Amino acid sequence: TFNGHRLSEARFKGQYFKNHPIRLEVQAAEGRVVTGWRILRTKGRKTFIEERTGAILTMSMPSCSRLAIEPLFSPPDDSDGLN
Repeated sequence: TFNGHRLSEARFKGQYFKNHPIRLEVQAAEGRVVTGWRILRTKGRKTFIEERTGAILTMSMPSCSRLAIEPLFSPPDDSDGLN
């Protein structure tokens, strides 16, 4: 979800206001857990990469020309005992 709104696709392509709050939450596939987030922020010709831990990402929209946020997942759960 993006600020509590379910998205129809796994991506949001649009504009958002600088310094406004962003809250992201992902429904992980069965046996997977969101462990963190990779944030790629482009400003001019420079790209900055940041990683944060936690299942939910809360941040303010940075000043940038492009922003990509990817969830990081735990390895698949192999609790059924089959290898």
